[in-house]
Amino acid sequence: MPVEVGPEAAEELDRHLGKEYPPCFADISFEDVISMWREAISTESSALKYVRLYGLMEFLFANETGELTKWITNNDNEPLVQMFHYRMRKYGVTVYTHPRGEPFPHTEINNALPKLRNLVRKAIRERCGVNYA
Repeated sequence: MPVEVGPEAAEELDRHLGKEYPPCFADISFEDVISMWREAISTESSALKYVRLYGLMEFLFANETGELTKWITNNDNEPLVQMFHYRMRKYGVTVYTHPRGEPFPHTEINNALPKLRNLVRKAIRERCGVNYA
């Protein structure tokens, strides 16, 4: 179901998209990031929303799960996040940075989704220098 945007929000979005932004980093543009954000938050299914938000985090961190895990566990983000440790992994992973090949934690999605959404917002602000998400 499409999300309706009021005139003020549409005007603000137009103002942001009309600006020239430097790449967030490497070849990633703000327009790509905000498009992925919009797609993620407008998804109705909790599981799919989670997957899309996590995909955006991977995109922002260039698929570097270790770097993303360090960023999440940083004192300014979520230092007490639930961690999982696996024998075949060099480092632990957070409930958000769930490793591929392991069963997906469907029961935790609804609890983790608001926190993940806030972490993605913060990552967009930090990585892109834009406070829009």
